[in-house]
Amino acid sequence: YKHYLSQHEIGALADNDVYKQGTLLDNIRIVSIEEALLYPFDKVLIMSRFVNEMTEQLAALGLKADKILYPYDIGCLDKHRKAQKKILIVSDDLKRSGAQIAILHASEVLHKNGYLVTIASPCEGPLVEMIWRQGICLIIDAALAINTFKDLPWISEFDLIIINTAVSYYLLLDRNTTIPVIWWLHECDEGYHWVLDEHLNRIPYQVQEHSHIGFSTIQYHDLLQHLLHKLCIYIYPK
Repeated sequence: YKHYLSQHEIGALADNDVYKQGTLLDNIRIVSIEEALLYPFDKVLIMSRFVNEMTEQLAALGLKADKILYPYDIGCLDKHRKAQKKILIVSDDLKRSGAQIAILHASEVLHKNGYLVTIASPCEGPLVEMIWRQGICLIIDAALAINTFKDLPWISEFDLIIINTAVSYYLLLDRNTTIPVIWWLHECDEGYHWVLDEHLNRIPYQVQEHSHIGFSTIQYHDLLQHLLHKLCIYIYPK
């Protein structure tokens, strides 16, 4: 946070861990959430992967929604940085497997080209530390495993959404169609055909119209004729 907040005064760092409360980090006092809200402040910036839980906690303590900033807002706090597009990359998990490593490299490229990138997943995994080391924002929201995008209001903060793998098809079944989507398919196992065969036609027409399907294997071509799609060629760094 030091880079983005260097031009702002940080009143306190709030943490629910009682063992951290009363200690200092970068010469800034760590206090409870309740005590932090007694300080004079303009905004509360959530710097945690547990966005939903912390938002609910702050709301229960009486903090209005317009006072809360989220991890994907942090780049906008740099007063010298021009307004940037926010890109959300959604992965069904953060395992160290091919599709997940692909989005890790994609996020790195986007980040280096000036985009504000956030990776979201319903669960943690081995890639978490690698994501943090790259300076990429990370959101862990269990609701991503069972809901559509329409059920997740925080999705509306982004300018572009990239969905990773066929497994996440259900997210597209209902959403705000004004936000463009890239659906990046990697699977080559025949077992994944049931996902597309059974559910692809359930995606609302408006979603099909505003979505772009990228796939890494030829087998999806026949299934995706009615959607805008193309073969994505990419290579991993060694």
